[in-house]
Amino acid sequence: MNATPIPIVAMVSLAERAAVDAACANIVHALGEASAKPWKCDCRFVQGYADLQNADAGSILVTSLVSEVDAPEPWTDVESRLRKIYAGLCDRGDPIFICTVLRHIGTGEPNASRRRIRIRRLNLLAADISRQSGAFVIDIDRRLADLGARRLETDYRLEGAEAADLAGNAMATAIVVNGLDALASFDVQDRAQAVLAQYKSAFALPEIRPKNLMPMGQGRRKQMVTTIVDTNQEAHVGWLIQQVLKRQITPLEAFKKLLLAVRRRGARESLAMLASGVVRLIGKRT
Repeated sequence: MNATPIPIVAMVSLAERAAVDAACANIVHALGEASAKPWKCDCRFVQGYADLQNADAGSILVTSLVSEVDAPEPWTDVESRLRKIYAGLCDRGDPIFICTVLRHIGTGEPNASRRRIRIRRLNLLAADISRQSGAFVIDIDRRLADLGARRLETDYRLEGAEAADLAGNAMATAIVVNGLDALASFDVQDRAQAVLAQYKSAFALPEIRPKNLMPMGQGRRKQMVTTIVDTNQEAHVGWLIQQVLKRQITPLEAFKKLLLAVRRRGARESLAMLASGVVRLIGKRT
């Protein structure tokens, strides 16, 4: 069985090519899992916007704004030029994607302030072009910000294996969701999207959620939490009563927490726990 080709034409920086390669690998894997048949990406890298205009009909166009960060033109000229370029590319009728720029400038970089302003403007412009022309935005900035540029050892240029790993998944997901209508059925796209959603970066920190935290107070004070050290449920109920007596929480809050326990464990077990908790509390006071 011949593999189904996915034609991708990418205009990105040299550092970002690793992310595009990772995206192609992810797309092939996800579609293969979703359809039980082989796929392949025919990816071609080009240098400029003119090459994108001359790409074969039916190609998926992937672009980056990184090269515009250090463009010498005034911002008004850059904005006008990019709006015109993307309007023309969208007129082709093929899916076109714009990658945002990671908003991080390394320590000691020259013109850091100017670059930060330019990056913010470019990312906002990408969203505006999307609304006006129908291009799709791949929000690399938001995806990588979850871990942080310093941990990933990268910056707006998107260098490094960790950055390519995460950016490649973001690109693959966007293309599978928005760029394959002419190549794959909606069912296959949905299943492939589910495969990509299971992606876990090897560089991500494990999520740790303490189980012994309880919200306290209301309104602004609700942000405060108290650790319950004793994991015995009867002691927990006694602790809850203590907090009411100490006016650390209101009787209404205690009632809500007790009601939640009743829903989770049932009335009989919860009332038994309450009685045991009261006995424990009286025992501590005597």
